[in-house]
Amino acid sequence: MQYKRPLLPKWFKDYHRSSRPDSDMRQYVKHVPLGWILSNVWIFMITGAAFTKFAKAIHLPDSYFGLLAAAPFIGAMFQIPASILLECFGHRKATSIACQLIGRFIWVFIALIPWVIPDDQDALRWGLLAGLTTLTWILNNLAGPANTAWLADAVPPSLRGRFVSFCLRWSQPVILVVVLGVGYLIDVAEKAEDAKVSQPLLMLKLCSMLLAIAGLVGVFGILRHAMAPDPKPVTGTGWNPQLLYNLKKPLVNPGFRRYLLVNFTFFVGTGFVGQYIWLYMFDVGHMTALAANGLLVAMPRVITMFTYRFWGRQIDAHGKKPVMLLCMGVMSISFFGWIIAAQGSTWHVLAALPLIVLEVACLPGWEVTNLNVLLDFSSSKQGGTSAAVAINAMAVAIGGIISGALGSLFASVFAEVNFEIVAMDFTVTYHVLLMLLVVFVRLIVCLLVLRLDEPKATATRDLIREVSSGVFYNTRQAILMPTRIVGQISRWTYKLRQ
Repeated sequence: MQYKRPLLPKWFKDYHRSSRPDSDMRQYVKHVPLGWILSNVWIFMITGAAFTKFAKAIHLPDSYFGLLAAAPFIGAMFQIPASILLECFGHRKATSIACQLIGRFIWVFIALIPWVIPDDQDALRWGLLAGLTTLTWILNNLAGPANTAWLADAVPPSLRGRFVSFCLRWSQPVILVVVLGVGYLIDVAEKAEDAKVSQPLLMLKLCSMLLAIAGLVGVFGILRHAMAPDPKPVTGTGWNPQLLYNLKKPLVNPGFRRYLLVNFTFFVGTGFVGQYIWLYMFDVGHMTALAANGLLVAMPRVITMFTYRFWGRQIDAHGKKPVMLLCMGVMSISFFGWIIAAQGSTWHVLAALPLIVLEVACLPGWEVTNLNVLLDFSSSKQGGTSAAVAINAMAVAIGGIISGALGSLFASVFAEVNFEIVAMDFTVTYHVLLMLLVVFVRLIVCLLVLRLDEPKATATRDLIREVSSGVFYNTRQAILMPTRIVGQISRWTYKLRQ
């Protein structure tokens, strides 16, 4: 029987011809993409409507959601000790696989909390939920440096960009199907409970099952990673005090300190959004889970797929500072779209949709520019150091933790705020005050971006002129397209003559 090679990406064929059939690269490409896709399914299942509904079903107070929002940032603080331990002792594959396996399987235990802990011990339930959620993020971040170093050695630089884009591209349709499917199941469970045709614990059972399935899907994704080889199984240099001294080097650069302040301030006003925007849509807007998942997850994924390339070209043409300033300015004002849309009615969503599209379209520009600035400070060719990444992660983590504390504070202090603006059919609660805080902090970030130094950047007004003209011409093309199609059809048809 003749051996047939498994289907591989087209970009990999040329490299494959010059490599052994059992090469490390071939094995990595064979196993990791599926694991990457499953990992994306895991992350979107545990951070969406299912987790929020699960927490609400066990009567978690709104103030606790600030701690849940801060959990990923608490975990991010462990990337620095993880990087130091990796440099000292190596074993990056074992570290990555072990930490992620344990961290993802913990979600099975989280799903079992309401079925193991009695109903009369709510405080214990809430404590376990917050503690286990924080622990799983800590383990996930402990594996981060090892996993990144493993990828860097397993995939050659000439193929790395296409490999990552290949994994991300095939992840998008799977994520959309999973997110919309989860939203539909939650809506069915809510309707069944409202109609009293099922047990009152149906929602809790469904969300527990979804979280447990998410944990098992994440475990299977990591097992796919475990089947790939590590080109450098052990790379440790032993303990070296110089590693701690290197962390101080980037802070000598005043430009890096300004950049840290920008990132820190941004995450102070962003960290709590991941939890409280869901509460806002469910508690105030009374949105269905399908509508919330579609608005918060599905639609942004579709829009960002088309804007990453656009902002990349603008960064190369105009520089990083103008793009950061334009994107943050637009994101500050257009965030009002989320405040309006979360009220839940159809006219609120339709009125806010243009602002939401603008905010989502500019977010990739901010992310890509932020990454490029960080790479400049990390590149040894430009006088940077790799410690800049670790210090930036620490600043982001501290900002996120403060943001989670702010969310808890607002939920506790302004819990009784509830009044209506009848003319606009608008309800003001502590959620609205939190979202207004986002706008205020982002405007401060715009002022901080002005202090960044980039001598080769063009004027921001040149970027605005080019972007606005491009939007105008593309919009005009889209509006006039139907008339052009009619004219084209008339040229294709035979004309009747007398």
